Amino acid sequence: MTNAGRRIGVVGAGFSGTLVTAQLLRQCRPGDRIYLFERGASFGRGLAYSTENPEHLLNVRASNMGAFPDAPRHFHDWLATRSGERGNAGAEPLHPDSFVARQQYGAYLEDLLRQAISARASEIAVSLVNQRVVDVREGDAGGLLIVIDAGAHEVDAVVLATGNPPPDESTPGYFGDPWAPGAVDGLPPDAPVLLIGTGLTMVDVVLSLLRRGHAGRIHAVSRRGLMPRRHAPVAGGWSIELSARARRSALAACREVRANVDLAARSGVGWRAVIDALRPVTQDLWRGWPLAEKRRFLRHLRPWWDVHRHRMAPSVADAISEAVDRGQLIVEAGRIRIEQERGSGIAVRVKPRGSEVARRLTVDRIINCTGPRSDYSSIRDPLFEALIGRGTIRPDALRLGIDVAESGAVIGRDGQISDRIFALGPVTKGIFWEIVAVPDIRAQCEALAGHILRTLDRRAVRAPEGLPAPR
Repeated sequence: MTNAGRRIGVVGAGFSGTLVTAQLLRQCRPGDRIYLFERGASFGRGLAYSTENPEHLLNVRASNMGAFPDAPRHFHDWLATRSGERGNAGAEPLHPDSFVARQQYGAYLEDLLRQAISARASEIAVSLVNQRVVDVREGDAGGLLIVIDAGAHEVDAVVLATGNPPPDESTPGYFGDPWAPGAVDGLPPDAPVLLIGTGLTMVDVVLSLLRRGHAGRIHAVSRRGLMPRRHAPVAGGWSIELSARARRSALAACREVRANVDLAARSGVGWRAVIDALRPVTQDLWRGWPLAEKRRFLRHLRPWWDVHRHRMAPSVADAISEAVDRGQLIVEAGRIRIEQERGSGIAVRVKPRGSEVARRLTVDRIINCTGPRSDYSSIRDPLFEALIGRGTIRPDALRLGIDVAESGAVIGRDGQISDRIFALGPVTKGIFWEIVAVPDIRAQCEALAGHILRTLDRRAVRAPEGLPAPR
């Protein structure tokens, strides 16, 4: 650590990286320095909020999308100050329950980052580095060297805020990445399309196709054929107390949640209030389950949890329902096998769930909507290949991300907890589970920023002046 102050590198300038940078700027001392690395085109938006489709809406109400835990309405208030800004893609006046276009949230994050940097520009140096980070390794003076495509920067601590890993690779006629340029372009208006997966990514792709005037049949297939449920007004609050047994068993927890849902239905409140009431306890519940129970949840309950927990905005649900009702969107449970590509399309075998008979389907394009991959041991990314290969980090036991302590400090192959490399957001999903939505990540960013700064101060005390801190 230099006498000039603490130096912190943040890898990734999407939602997680932007928020942890804003929190560091709130908590840093004069003389500290922050490096924010982003290989994409812009700082602040990330992939999730870079969409240009105004029909791609947030699936959390505007009143709870603020970037700071102590100000959940910050985003709503920011929108309210913008003349002419409207709640959902310009269709309705803004109100606290609005589901706002994601592109507007991206503008909010960009503005948030600019304001956070400007507010402390005279005290804290912030370098925005538009380069890909390819490695993080030991530096010459006891620090960490962040290696980029065109050089390196030495820092005292690093935050891996890389968001979701990249989706599957693409081949002719098959888009493993639904957000890749051209994924929904260049199709004849009546071309049949196959979407693999029936979750929120499928919903986004259907909306993109419809916006382009696509009139052809859209087939969406997943193992269970479940679609996200619709957001709706909640008739009242709900409080849920899970037993000690539910905190040890996924099955017991499921039974208790179902009992609460039944009771809420009889009380006129509805199941949504029960699911929302679980938010404050979900992370603790997940961390308390033994590994076998977590695996049982992922195998049997995850699809049901996802569609009830991560819901569609009402106007989005209307558009999807209309596409289903007119027969354009066909959602089914089953398995698919891609057979061959022909001049007239791609031949696919679809085997419906519960049936031994597969039917043949020919489509012009296949788009994988199953979401990002999560097993970092097989992800082709130079940064994670280097860190895993060296043993600096390791995948978590469930292969949902990388292994971290509750503080966010990464855990190496040897089981040692780092005091210089940290991670947050979706990459820590295996440890925290509920760490993909704004309300969860904003709390993690605030806590992690404080933990990093305190850790660096302890390291400085342990290291005599002029000598490198212990590794």
